[in-house]
Amino acid sequence: MKKCIKIMLLGMLFTIIIVNLAYADAPYLLYNDDFEETALQLTGSDTASQKFTSYKDFNCIEVQCPSWSNNTGNLTLKLYRWNKDYSTTINSAPIEVKYFIDFKDNEWLSLKLSTQNSGEYLWELSNPTEIVGVWRKNGNLGNNTAYLNGKETEGEYKARIYFTTKATDLYDPNSTFTPVELTGGKNTAASKIFATDKFKSVEVFCPSWNNAIGNLTLKLYKWSSDYYTTINSEPIASKAFVNFQDNSWLTLNFDSQQAGYYLWVLSNGDETVGVWKHLNSTGLNITYFNGEEINGDYKSRIYYDDYENQNPSVTPSNDGIKICGYVKSDVAGSINGPEHTNEGFKVEIPELNVWVKTRENGYFEIYNVPVSVASRTLVISKESYLKRTIDILSVSKDTQLSTKEAPIKICPGDIVQDNAINMMDVIEIASLFNTFEGSENYRCDLDRNGVINIEDFLIIAKHFNKCSEDYFTENDLSYIEL
Repeated sequence: MKKCIKIMLLGMLFTIIIVNLAYADAPYLLYNDDFEETALQLTGSDTASQKFTSYKDFNCIEVQCPSWSNNTGNLTLKLYRWNKDYSTTINSAPIEVKYFIDFKDNEWLSLKLSTQNSGEYLWELSNPTEIVGVWRKNGNLGNNTAYLNGKETEGEYKARIYFTTKATDLYDPNSTFTPVELTGGKNTAASKIFATDKFKSVEVFCPSWNNAIGNLTLKLYKWSSDYYTTINSEPIASKAFVNFQDNSWLTLNFDSQQAGYYLWVLSNGDETVGVWKHLNSTGLNITYFNGEEINGDYKSRIYYDDYENQNPSVTPSNDGIKICGYVKSDVAGSINGPEHTNEGFKVEIPELNVWVKTRENGYFEIYNVPVSVASRTLVISKESYLKRTIDILSVSKDTQLSTKEAPIKICPGDIVQDNAINMMDVIEIASLFNTFEGSENYRCDLDRNGVINIEDFLIIAKHFNKCSEDYFTENDLSYIEL
């Protein structure tokens, strides 16, 4: 009987897929796909460019270019911050440049960027060789301006952007803020921060008092005992920013760093430049000006490794006990690694209002749990997963609830988060069918393979009709005293 239900369900899934396939999402398009398109050839000194507006921060732009079936020919793609008019813009320094050699016919030429703020920009294609060009739509969305050889032209080119992952603010956005000037090359601003999990980027918001002239250097250090010991060590990463736009997020990218304490430092300021400071402190950072502690928080933010961060109030100490263990998704793996689907589960003790996120291997640790509340509930949740609530027994010592070999299992498939895996989830994920990673609405990718496809439906079918109460029949806790 159960097998028959699954067969019927799969039949319904294929029907829904066919209906919804035409509505699959894509990266944010800078053109209207309903208009007819033609291939515009670029030769010699020809240039094609387009002014556009991004209403969110973004980190990649792509332009679709033909090479007339022979995969031979070159183009250069540049991105500029828009400045007054076309001529002023292209005579400024580009944000990024990339040369494409013998690209495939109709390839999306991709320019990856450090995070760019929302606002107005201009991309430009130039230096064509052989038979190459760009695809052009014969209509316009109304908020882009296309140029051919520096002159406005009708229609718009086929380009798209990718919005960035969500950043975690290291300041109170609701508090009053003021600019702090860093001039003369001697003034420094720094902030000791705590990263609750692996992270890959730090950004600091800096003014240049309307003239886009002036330089700053941003460095990141691993914290070591005190401020001066830290800044006298080797920085993890360093970047000089030259004549940046007023009120820019200065972005420092680096190889993934582990959770812990770090220090970012702004220095070498010349002309009129600085950093924004919020007057209220979150209490999570230590703020420095010229090496001395001051009140408030500088306006900075951190990007964690592709999933949300842990509760920033949870840090190790000698108070209370530790509860730890492993959580496992009932999905084999992903393109990011065989265990990547086990990271990012929220493990919470509601009575304490504390929570952490599981690491890549599914491991979690909650510190400072008073013995008086150690016999309460543990709630495990994640987007598109069936929430699980566990009543844990009274423990008085550091305790591991589960092992890597015998983890706490969580079922994927509760897309609408109603504590059941049912037809509502099937309908919701069908509406996202064929959505690729990087799209604005990309989510619910249960096997994390970069696309919503039939594999995700099969995962739902496996757990169809299961609800949160069904977990109570499972006994998979180990209770190992550490």
